[in-house]
Amino acid sequence: MRTDQYFVNQVKQIMERQRSGKPGFFTMNGRVLLHLLKAMQKLGYHYPEDAGIGSYEDLD
Repeated sequence: MRTDQYFVNQVKQIMERQRSGKPGFFTMNGRVLLHLLKAMQKLGYHYPEDAGIGSYEDLD
């Protein structure tokens, strides 16, 4: 399975399991953060309306 499809599937599962409030995602680097943001975009979710996001690495 391609990495981007993996992220889409994982984000979809997490978002569908959320019963109340909104989930928070935390990434360890910029590359993973970008995969997460692309997956959220493909699924029609938006930051910060639908989920919280944090990451260690600052991107230029």
